[in-house]
Amino acid sequence: VVMVGAGSQAQRLARAMAEVPGLRLVGLSSPHIDDRDTSSFGEVDRDADLERLLARSRPDAVVLAAATTAHHTLALRLLARGLPALIEKPFTRTLEQADELATHPDARQLMVAHTRCFAPGFLSLRQGLVDAHAGPVLRANYTLRAPSGAPHAPATWARDALLDTLYNAVYLLGALVGGGCVVEGELDLRA
Repeated sequence: VVMVGAGSQAQRLARAMAEVPGLRLVGLSSPHIDDRDTSSFGEVDRDADLERLLARSRPDAVVLAAATTAHHTLALRLLARGLPALIEKPFTRTLEQADELATHPDARQLMVAHTRCFAPGFLSLRQGLVDAHAGPVLRANYTLRAPSGAPHAPATWARDALLDTLYNAVYLLGALVGGGCVVEGELDLRA
Protein backbone atom coordinates (compact mmCIF):
# COMPACT_ATOMS: atom_id res chain seq x y z
CA VAL A 1 0.00 0.00 0.00
CA VAL A 2 1.17 3.52 -0.78
CA MET A 3 0.17 6.36 1.56
CA VAL A 4 -0.50 9.75 -0.02
CA GLY A 5 -0.11 12.44 2.59
CA ALA A 6 2.30 12.79 5.49
CA GLY A 7 0.29 14.71 8.08
CA SER A 8 -1.14 13.57 11.40
CA GLN A 9 -4.05 11.66 9.84
CA ALA A 10 -1.70 9.79 7.49
CA GLN A 11 0.50 8.93 10.47
CA ARG A 12 -2.51 7.61 12.40
CA LEU A 13 -3.60 5.48 9.45
CA ALA A 14 -0.06 4.14 8.96
CA ARG A 15 0.06 3.08 12.63
CA ALA A 16 -3.29 1.31 12.24
CA MET A 17 -2.08 -0.41 9.05
CA ALA A 18 0.95 -1.75 10.90
CA GLU A 19 -1.44 -3.70 13.15
CA VAL A 20 -3.11 -5.54 10.24
CA PRO A 21 -1.49 -8.87 9.36
CA GLY A 22 -0.55 -9.08 5.68
CA LEU A 23 -0.91 -5.34 5.07
CA ARG A 24 2.34 -3.51 4.37
CA LEU A 25 3.07 0.14 3.71
CA VAL A 26 5.56 0.24 0.82
CA GLY A 27 5.58 3.91 -0.12
CA LEU A 28 4.87 7.46 1.02
CA SER A 29 4.15 10.44 -1.22
CA SER A 30 3.49 14.05 -0.35
CA PRO A 31 4.49 17.36 -1.89
CA HIS A 32 5.76 18.22 1.61
CA ILE A 33 7.83 15.08 2.05
CA ASP A 34 11.10 17.01 2.25
CA ASP A 35 9.65 19.63 4.63
CA ARG A 36 8.73 17.36 7.53
CA ASP A 37 9.90 14.45 9.61
CA THR A 38 8.47 11.27 8.07
CA SER A 39 10.46 8.81 10.16
CA SER A 40 7.26 7.59 11.87
CA PHE A 41 6.29 5.91 8.58
CA GLY A 42 9.26 3.55 8.88
CA GLU A 43 11.50 2.24 6.14
CA VAL A 44 9.36 2.87 3.05
CA ASP A 45 10.09 4.30 -0.38
CA ARG A 46 9.45 8.07 -0.39
CA ASP A 47 8.86 10.43 -3.28
CA ALA A 48 7.15 13.80 -3.66
CA ASP A 49 6.16 12.69 -7.19
CA LEU A 50 3.27 10.23 -6.80
CA GLU A 51 3.42 8.94 -10.39
CA ARG A 52 7.10 8.11 -10.06
CA LEU A 53 6.51 6.36 -6.71
CA LEU A 54 3.58 4.32 -8.08
CA ALA A 55 5.65 3.20 -11.08
CA ARG A 56 8.48 2.13 -8.80
CA SER A 57 6.54 0.49 -5.96
CA ARG A 58 3.62 -1.02 -7.95
CA PRO A 59 1.24 -1.10 -4.93
CA ASP A 60 -1.95 -3.14 -4.69
CA ALA A 61 -3.83 -0.15 -3.24
CA VAL A 62 -3.46 3.45 -2.08
CA VAL A 63 -4.60 5.34 1.00
CA LEU A 64 -5.38 9.01 0.31
CA ALA A 65 -4.80 11.06 3.44
CA ALA A 66 -3.75 14.20 1.61
CA ALA A 67 -5.39 17.61 1.81
CA THR A 68 -9.10 17.43 0.94
CA THR A 69 -8.57 19.86 -1.94
CA ALA A 70 -6.37 17.23 -3.63
CA HIS A 71 -8.69 14.21 -3.17
CA HIS A 72 -10.66 14.60 -6.40
CA THR A 73 -7.66 14.97 -8.71
CA LEU A 74 -5.70 12.22 -6.97
CA ALA A 75 -8.67 9.82 -6.99
CA LEU A 76 -9.12 10.33 -10.75
CA ARG A 77 -5.42 9.59 -11.29
CA LEU A 78 -5.69 6.40 -9.24
CA LEU A 79 -8.84 5.30 -11.08
CA ALA A 80 -7.03 5.82 -14.38
CA ARG A 81 -4.32 3.44 -13.12
CA GLY A 82 -6.89 0.89 -11.90
CA LEU A 83 -5.77 1.23 -8.28
CA PRO A 84 -8.26 0.86 -5.43
CA ALA A 85 -8.10 3.64 -2.88
CA LEU A 86 -9.27 4.30 0.65
CA ILE A 87 -9.98 8.03 0.82
CA GLU A 88 -9.92 9.88 4.11
CA LYS A 89 -12.93 12.08 4.73
CA PRO A 90 -14.13 14.48 3.67
CA PHE A 91 -14.28 12.58 0.38
CA THR A 92 -14.01 15.70 -1.81
CA ARG A 93 -14.24 19.45 -1.43
CA THR A 94 -17.48 19.84 -3.40
CA LEU A 95 -20.61 17.83 -4.03
CA GLU A 96 -19.96 18.05 -7.78
CA GLN A 97 -16.55 16.41 -7.33
CA ALA A 98 -18.09 13.67 -5.17
CA ASP A 99 -20.81 13.06 -7.79
CA GLU A 100 -18.20 12.78 -10.54
CA LEU A 101 -16.26 10.16 -8.61
CA ALA A 102 -19.41 8.32 -7.49
CA THR A 103 -20.63 8.00 -11.08
CA HIS A 104 -17.23 7.04 -12.51
CA PRO A 105 -17.37 3.61 -14.20
CA ASP A 106 -14.77 2.32 -11.71
CA ALA A 107 -16.26 4.02 -8.63
CA ARG A 108 -16.28 0.69 -6.76
CA GLN A 109 -12.49 1.04 -6.56
CA LEU A 110 -12.93 3.94 -4.11
CA MET A 111 -13.93 3.72 -0.47
CA VAL A 112 -14.43 6.58 1.95
CA ALA A 113 -12.80 5.98 5.33
CA HIS A 114 -15.96 5.91 7.42
CA THR A 115 -14.51 3.41 9.85
CA ARG A 116 -16.99 4.10 12.64
CA CYS A 117 -19.69 2.39 10.58
CA PHE A 118 -17.83 -0.86 11.13
CA ALA A 119 -17.43 -0.47 14.88
CA PRO A 120 -18.68 -3.39 16.98
CA GLY A 121 -22.43 -3.15 17.44
CA PHE A 122 -23.12 -0.52 14.78
CA LEU A 123 -24.71 -2.90 12.26
CA SER A 124 -26.65 -4.65 15.05
CA LEU A 125 -28.00 -1.29 16.22
CA ARG A 126 -29.00 -0.42 12.66
CA GLN A 127 -30.86 -3.72 12.25
CA GLY A 128 -32.51 -3.20 15.64
CA LEU A 129 -33.82 0.19 14.52
CA VAL A 130 -35.23 -1.30 11.32
CA ASP A 131 -36.89 -4.14 13.26
CA ALA A 132 -38.32 -1.83 15.92
CA HIS A 133 -39.58 0.78 13.47
CA ALA A 134 -41.10 -1.78 11.07
CA GLY A 135 -40.26 0.38 8.07
CA PRO A 136 -37.86 2.97 6.76
CA VAL A 137 -36.96 6.01 8.80
CA LEU A 138 -37.89 9.07 6.75
CA ARG A 139 -36.53 11.87 8.92
CA ALA A 140 -33.90 12.03 11.65
CA ASN A 141 -32.52 14.92 13.66
CA TYR A 142 -29.26 15.04 15.55
CA THR A 143 -28.22 17.59 18.13
CA LEU A 144 -24.79 17.43 19.71
CA ARG A 145 -24.41 19.45 22.88
CA ALA A 146 -20.72 19.92 23.60
CA PRO A 147 -20.05 22.59 26.21
CA SER A 148 -16.39 23.40 26.61
CA GLY A 149 -14.77 21.05 29.07
CA ALA A 150 -17.07 18.14 28.20
CA PRO A 151 -15.12 14.93 27.41
CA HIS A 152 -16.66 14.72 23.91
CA ALA A 153 -16.04 18.38 23.04
CA PRO A 154 -13.62 19.05 20.18
CA ALA A 155 -10.07 19.63 21.39
CA THR A 156 -10.06 23.04 19.73
CA TRP A 157 -12.92 25.29 18.81
CA ALA A 158 -11.59 25.97 15.34
CA ARG A 159 -14.08 25.89 12.47
CA ASP A 160 -12.64 22.68 10.97
CA ALA A 161 -12.86 20.79 14.26
CA LEU A 162 -16.48 21.82 14.70
CA LEU A 163 -17.42 20.91 11.15
CA ASP A 164 -15.64 17.56 11.46
CA THR A 165 -17.63 16.79 14.63
CA LEU A 166 -20.93 17.67 12.94
CA TYR A 167 -20.01 15.87 9.71
CA ASN A 168 -19.21 12.62 11.53
CA ALA A 169 -22.33 12.79 13.66
CA VAL A 170 -24.67 13.47 10.74
CA TYR A 171 -22.99 10.85 8.54
CA LEU A 172 -23.27 8.20 11.25
CA LEU A 173 -26.92 9.02 11.84
CA GLY A 174 -27.59 8.75 8.10
CA ALA A 175 -25.74 5.44 7.92
CA LEU A 176 -27.62 4.19 10.95
CA VAL A 177 -31.10 4.88 9.60
CA GLY A 178 -30.34 4.00 5.97
CA GLY A 179 -30.84 5.62 2.59
CA GLY A 180 -33.80 7.76 1.64
CA CYS A 181 -33.82 9.57 4.97
CA VAL A 182 -33.47 13.31 5.42
CA VAL A 183 -30.84 13.89 8.11
CA GLU A 184 -30.45 17.25 9.78
CA GLY A 185 -27.70 18.19 12.22
CA GLU A 186 -27.21 20.88 14.78
CA LEU A 187 -24.17 21.63 16.91
CA ASP A 188 -25.00 23.35 20.22
CA LEU A 189 -21.91 24.76 21.90
CA ARG A 190 -23.57 26.61 24.75
CA ALA A 191 -22.13 25.97 28.18
